[in-house]
Amino acid sequence: MARAVSLCRHCGGAGANTGMDIEFHGHNDFGMATANTFAAFKAGARFLSTTIGGLGERAGNCSFEEILAVLKQHEGIDLNVKDDLLASALNYLKVASGRFESPMQPVCKVRRGSLPDNFSVWDF
Repeated sequence: MARAVSLCRHCGGAGANTGMDIEFHGHNDFGMATANTFAAFKAGARFLSTTIGGLGERAGNCSFEEILAVLKQHEGIDLNVKDDLLASALNYLKVASGRFESPMQPVCKVRRGSLPDNFSVWDF
């Protein structure tokens, strides 16, 4: 994570000097995609590349729903994403791709095509 912060601070400074916005795209090979994406945000990245459910090559990408929860919890930033629509998209993706997260997966609690009545993306 320190490397992501250092890189984004360096690039963020370059962005400020050139007027260019910085985007961060992290992979989850070591389970750090959300942490590194948040570090990049804190260091000045204006665009955060994510995917629904973290679905992507290798170990996946930064999970959209996880970074939403982190931004809301730690920065007070609420992007007003509708929980029910996100839950439906996540459920569809899991069923269509056949890729279901670990029972220990944080944030999203979509399990094999069924959602609890009180599903909430923010319910850790």
